[in-house]
Amino acid sequence: MARQTKAVYWRRRIIALLVIALLAVLVVYGVRAAVSMFTAVRETRATAQQSAAKETEIVVPVKCDLANLQLTLSGADATITAGTILENTLTLVNLKPEQPCYLDLADIDLGIVVTSGNDEVWNSATCANDESKRVLLAEGLEYSFNSNWQANRFKECNAGTVLAAGTYRVVPYMSGGEPNISDAETSDTQNPDETSQNQAKSDTREAVPDLRGVRVITLTDPPKPKPTATKKDS
Repeated sequence: MARQTKAVYWRRRIIALLVIALLAVLVVYGVRAAVSMFTAVRETRATAQQSAAKETEIVVPVKCDLANLQLTLSGADATITAGTILENTLTLVNLKPEQPCYLDLADIDLGIVVTSGNDEVWNSATCANDESKRVLLAEGLEYSFNSNWQANRFKECNAGTVLAAGTYRVVPYMSGGEPNISDAETSDTQNPDETSQNQAKSDTREAVPDLRGVRVITLTDPPKPKPTATKKDS
């Protein structure tokens, strides 16, 4: 009877120890789960706060830098009759949309230049720009406008004379800025003083905008008027 009581005693001790070990394991896993959950919640709150901060961040537009602008002329080559209107669509975009910028149209000339060889026959900047509005260029915001040409040679801001039949090139134009002096244009025989002077001039020049697109326009002579019939005396 004593042996049975002793066996039961040790059996109960072993079961109690197993129960305690199981409870310890459960407590450890529970603590780890609670810590992981707390960490996840904290990271989620931090991410949400960062996203909210980005959404509420206000970027103040600055005056546009010409070097960050791109002016593109749209339209295919065409054949038209001399003296008729050629429609041209131009689009101005900001190449750095993460920094919105504004442009005062009264301070700059946007449009087209028409040439025949080295002969400039039309420049839309000849006519004064009365546009006084300010345009905002940012992500998803661009400025499109038309600059039409009546297939003639300009004379101040008048229509001028109708051009002869031939081939003419239409390219976008934007005033303000000159191209920098490239290394290819600098002679190897220049002395250091001349080189430093040219470099100083280059550094003080404004950067030019990115101009894209060209249209080749073929002009044909307008139809000659038909002679009017005269009545014969009876």
